[in-house]
This record gives sequence, structure tokens and C-alpha cells, in this order.
Amino acid sequence: MLSLIAAAENCSNACQAMKLAAVAALGAADSVAKEVALELYYGVRQAEGQVSLARDLAQRLPATFEAMRRGALDPYRASKVADQTSILTDDQAREVDAQVAGKITTRDATSVRRLVNRTVARVDPDGHARRCEERKRSRSVQLCHEDDGMATLYAYLPTEIAATIYARVARVARGLRSRGEERTLDGLRADAFSDLCLGVARPVEPPRAELFVYLDFLTWTPAGRIYRSEPEPLTTAA
Repeated sequence: MLSLIAAAENCSNACQAMKLAAVAALGAADSVAKEVALELYYGVRQAEGQVSLARDLAQRLPATFEAMRRGALDPYRASKVADQTSILTDDQAREVDAQVAGKITTRDATSVRRLVNRTVARVDPDGHARRCEERKRSRSVQLCHEDDGMATLYAYLPTEIAATIYARVARVARGLRSRGEERTLDGLRADAFSDLCLGVARPVEPPRAELFVYLDFLTWTPAGRIYRSEPEPLTTAA
């Protein structure tokens, strides 16, 4: 039964690729989205999204489009490639497309987006640095009131700051959990976060950096010349 589902999905993906190719063939006129909306009973925004995706696949992302034609990629995951490369030039988008097309067919949409983002940063490092600075200027904190006396507090921060805050909150929560606390770990993190923001007295470790280094097995064996009782002297070229 699962093989039948997979076969049906492949057929659907290939048909979707055929439809998008036809949409792209309608040309670059502004009226194309309205024509598609009328023909397929789409809303205007849905039709505009389809036209934009079709043009990106046909003109900027040929390898991703080919994966769709083979049935190996659905339109939603293909749209993640198109969305994340929209900030690039046509040549840069094609370079990213060529690098990721062989990897995205076996990943979910979230993983595809992350992979493409990393590849975009490598292909356009200067642009990536500039966009990071622009994003930092948009940092913010927002309060959203929910039902039953609860609220959600959002903080839009640079990655390294947000990760450091979360790590500190998690350490406090784990420390409390080890003392026999009955609150859930999520609840402990929420309470620790509240206490830290409000300045409630609590022994807390100062922020610290955590570095994880992953090495293959051979690196730690004698064959890798790393596992030794005495370190080798360092030499420098004259």
C-alpha cells in the first residue's frame, strides 16, 4: 500500500511540473496570474504564487524543475528552493540550484529550506553578511495575549544571542529538575526565563560558549597519528 501511495505521489509531482511548465509558457505578461486564477478557480494570491514559482523553476532553477518532472519533488518543497533563492541573481540562483538539486529529494520542507539557506550563504557571502546586518536592525520583542490568562512573548534576535539565552535558561531548568522538581521541563524553562527577565534572585551560571567538535573514528586511532602517549613536537618551516 505504501508503494502505491509513493507511486501516486510521483505521478502527482510530475503532473504538477507539467502544469507549471505550461504556466511558465504563458509568458511574462502581468495578466497571466489573472488568467490562471480564472481558469483554475484560484484566488489571486494563489495564482500569483503559482506563476512566480513556474517562472523561477523554468528560468532560474532548472535542476529543481527536472526533479519535479521525474516525480521526485513536490511543488511545496520546490517552492522552498525558489523562496530562499529569490534574493539572488539568476546566475547565483542557478549555482545554488545545481548544488542542492541532488540532495533535496530525500529531505522534508524544513530541511530543504535550511540546506538552501546554507548554500545561499556560501554562494553569496557578501550578500549574506549584508542581509544579516539588515535583519539585526529589525530585532524586536512582541507580546501576544492569548486565552485563559496566558500570553506569548516573542523575541526576534540575532541567532547567537537567542541561542545563548536559550542555553542559559535550559541550564537553569535542568539544574532545578535534578533537585526533584515536579514541574515539567517546559514549565521549568518558562519559569526560569521569567525569573531571569524579572531579576528574581537565583544562582545562575554566567553565559558560556559551548563548542562541539566531531571527528571520525580513524582520527583517534594510531593510524590517524592522534592517539599517542606523547605529543609530537611542533615544527615550523624556516
